[in-house]
Amino acid sequence: MAKEAGPDLYVEVKRPLNPICQKGIIQQKLAQQGRFPILYCPEIEGSKLPLVSNVLGSYEAFGLAMGLDPKVATKAEIIREFTNREGQSRPVTTVPAAEAPVKDIILRGEDVDLGLLPLIQHNEGDSGKYIGIGNMICRNPDTGILNVGVYRHELKGKDQLGAYLIPGHHSQHIRRRHAELGKPMEVAIFIGHHPAVALASLFAGELGVNELEIAGGILGESVEVTAAETVDLPVPAYAEIVIEGVIDPEQMVSDGPLAEWEGYYGGQQPNCNLIQVTCITMRKDAIYHDLAVAQREHNLPTALGRTSAIYQAVKSVVPSVKEVFLPFSGEAAMIAYVCIAQRIPGEARRAGLAAANSAPAIGRFQRTASPPANCANAGLKPSASSCRPWRRTSPTRSCSSSWPGWAMRPPPTTTTC
Repeated sequence: MAKEAGPDLYVEVKRPLNPICQKGIIQQKLAQQGRFPILYCPEIEGSKLPLVSNVLGSYEAFGLAMGLDPKVATKAEIIREFTNREGQSRPVTTVPAAEAPVKDIILRGEDVDLGLLPLIQHNEGDSGKYIGIGNMICRNPDTGILNVGVYRHELKGKDQLGAYLIPGHHSQHIRRRHAELGKPMEVAIFIGHHPAVALASLFAGELGVNELEIAGGILGESVEVTAAETVDLPVPAYAEIVIEGVIDPEQMVSDGPLAEWEGYYGGQQPNCNLIQVTCITMRKDAIYHDLAVAQREHNLPTALGRTSAIYQAVKSVVPSVKEVFLPFSGEAAMIAYVCIAQRIPGEARRAGLAAANSAPAIGRFQRTASPPANCANAGLKPSASSCRPWRRTSPTRSCSSSWPGWAMRPPPTTTTC
């Protein structure tokens, strides 16, 4: 469907690409032209698998994933459709392994080799190759409820991956509980599925929600799962690739440097977990989904989940909320415009506090206004990524947020090797 929509939504690379930076260069050049099409790369040197990127890089692609006409649906309509579907979760359906395409190829033991995948180093200052859109499934040891989230995974060896579990995120809470219980943490990372399933992995709700059920709501049908091979977890039967493994919650390795979503290089992080890979399964015609953290595809899909979370949080304290918008000037993450019909003095502050508390990155900067308000891209990225907001605003101090942008170093103006 994307290919049929034309070059504004789909571009195919006609020659083999080196996995070191070349795909990132193409994606960045397209971005400089204001273009964010789905990028299909049929040949990556060193791998037999084709690669697709920017699947989640535009609102038009989101609309297409939900069955909307990308040439007709407006941004507001796409956000509204997503918010409605996100609230209509559906239980998963279990199917036998024989009916699961992801079991076409099964690699265990000595056959496990992550080098078979077309992993990419996106920028010259990155420390290595990364899986950027690995949907990691784990289980809460207290409740047994599954959790699915997107984290970055640096290649550490033929059967080892890093797992940078962000402080404050659900997987980090689950890892800590495993450490307290003295138990290893089983995980399964699926790569490539219907875009609606990837969007659900970015769900910004409470711990205790199974994101695979949220995916069913966004997809419009239950997600079919099957049992993993070496860990006690279900995995999507129609995923392209699944990587199974075990985390020792006490063992740490380093992660980075890496070009981050704020537009800067983040420094090396010492507290990264290590996944010992026990099995890889994939379709016989698998397509690898790649995502570069410093490109729009990283932030834009999270904006959908954050927009929904902020709207619901603000509505609980200020029912007159009209609109929430996360502009590109804040990388669709660090700035939130919240439009309300203020009824009594102080409601704007309450709305701002609710917004900040609902999404960690939004702790940087919020703007709350009463109608009429134009939620346009106001060019506030410098304020979000590097200002000291307490100088001219009313700050809420000592709240957890994402890593501070001013602790990072700027990237080069172009991605080269």
